[in-house]
Amino acid sequence: MALRTKFAFAARAIAATLFLAGILLLWAQSQSPAQAESAHRAPSPAASIRVIDGETIEDLHAATIYRLANVDTAREAAHACAAEQRIAARAAATTGSLVSRARRLDVLPTGERDRTGQLTAYVTADGRDLGEALIARGFGRPERQSGRPWCDAAGALNL
Repeated sequence: MALRTKFAFAARAIAATLFLAGILLLWAQSQSPAQAESAHRAPSPAASIRVIDGETIEDLHAATIYRLANVDTAREAAHACAAEQRIAARAAATTGSLVSRARRLDVLPTGERDRTGQLTAYVTADGRDLGEALIARGFGRPERQSGRPWCDAAGALNL
C-alpha cells in the first residue's frame, strides 16, 4: 500500500512538471520576436560595439546595425552646412566616448525599422540612455523632429 502511494505521488509530480513546462513553452512562443530577442539578450561589452555616427551603432557580436530609436543627430554629409558637419562630428565623438567608457551596454531592439529601413534600438550605457544623453548635450533632437533641416538658409544651426 505504501509503495502504491509513493508511486501515485511521483506520477502526480511528474505530470505537474510536464504541465508547467508546457505552459512555459507556450508563453515563450507567444512572445513577439523583439520581446524574445531582448529577453534573451545579454549586455554587449563595449568592445563589440562600433560607432558609425552619432545615432548609429553596429553590434559586432550580433552582426547587426541599429539606429538609436529616440534621437535624430546631424550627419557628416557632403551637402551639409559647416555647422551641421561640426555638430555631426561632435555627436559621433560623444557616442563613441559614452560607449567606450561604459562598463555595461544594453542594446534593446524595438523590433521596428526607421524611415530608411534601419533597425532601431534603445541603447543604454551604464543605465543612461544614449539618445537622451545626446539631446541633453545639444548634439541631437527628439526623433519626432527628424526630417527638419539642420541648417537654415544662412548656414546657422536649427536645433
